[in-house]
Amino acid sequence: HLRGEVRQVFMEWLRSYRPDLVEHYEELYRRGAYAPDAERARLAALIRQPGGPPLARFNRQMGSAEPSLPLPAPSREAERKPVQEPLF
Repeated sequence: HLRGEVRQVFMEWLRSYRPDLVEHYEELYRRGAYAPDAERARLAALIRQPGGPPLARFNRQMGSAEPSLPLPAPSREAERKPVQEPLF
């Protein structure tokens, strides 16, 4: 869910690191703090897959115990905004 200030912080991060996903997430959360039931069910099904969530399976295949991947480089737009905004 994306409630309160968290929504703004997340969307700013998304614009900087994954501008290709901004439109999709704006559509998912246009009606409120929670994604539509169908999207929540899709994510729950991914997590329940045999072998664990997709990222955990990927990391095991790659020989990593850490459930993370490196973040993509910030977009050029993010490079032009060196000012840190307040968190809340």
